[in-house]
Amino acid sequence: MVNEFLPKTLHEALSIRKSHDTLIVAGGTDMLIQNRSTASLPIDFKKDVMYLSQIEGLNQIEETPHFIKIGANVTLTDLLKNALTPPLLKHIILEMASPAIRNTATLVGNIANASPAGDSLIGLYLHSAIVEISSLSSSHQVPIERFILGVRKIALASDEIITHVLIPKSSFDVVQFVKVGGRKADSISKVSFGGLAKLDGEKIVDLRLAFGAVNITVVRNMNLEEQLKGMTLSELSQNIEVIVQKYGELIKPIDDQRSNAKYRLQVSLNLLRSFLMNLVKQEVKR
Repeated sequence: MVNEFLPKTLHEALSIRKSHDTLIVAGGTDMLIQNRSTASLPIDFKKDVMYLSQIEGLNQIEETPHFIKIGANVTLTDLLKNALTPPLLKHIILEMASPAIRNTATLVGNIANASPAGDSLIGLYLHSAIVEISSLSSSHQVPIERFILGVRKIALASDEIITHVLIPKSSFDVVQFVKVGGRKADSISKVSFGGLAKLDGEKIVDLRLAFGAVNITVVRNMNLEEQLKGMTLSELSQNIEVIVQKYGELIKPIDDQRSNAKYRLQVSLNLLRSFLMNLVKQEVKR
């Protein structure tokens, strides 16, 4: 028999998590699909379930001196409406699912689902998001690239709950997200790409690049990005193909029902090349 828990406070939720092996439900939109049963039958959960929806402290978007702090129950629609949400993340959310799903689905749920095709993960990786994790005995924070370990694999102990995601405050001159799917709406990504750039005249102050659905986790390489900082746009123009080649070595797509590896690789590199070529033109527009 599957038990269901509906805690009112975080302490109560953590106590339940300590004593029971539970699935954790915030929005539950992915979890319901993963555990769906035949028509007209209840959801086929395999173990106890704990719902976080009644914990008010997890429903908020807060601003701290250095971060935007997003609770586990904050929906994608909440984020779309909030002025604190980074523009890139808003662009991504508008490409995700339907309005009805966005009214229920949560950002933290997208993290916990740990799908390589999870659209919001591109924005979170590019913004160097931090996952806040709590248990009865402690609370700690983990960079998202160290929290998501692989396909459906996360660094979460059996007595822990993701309580918040923290996004460092930042601003960028160029923001881009491109999603390639089987149709124009409500589709799972075949490939996704995100880019952020901050310029000082012709000089690159910050440049961040990431790809989704082309490896077991989002592909972002901070070492390569560090090499591009301080470069002028003219220098970038001369090195575009070298940069494309380097990222081509990091992209490891697979064949599946949605697409094939060769297509994913080529589209990823085309999107990267296009972003860099358009970035080179920015000084003319400024």
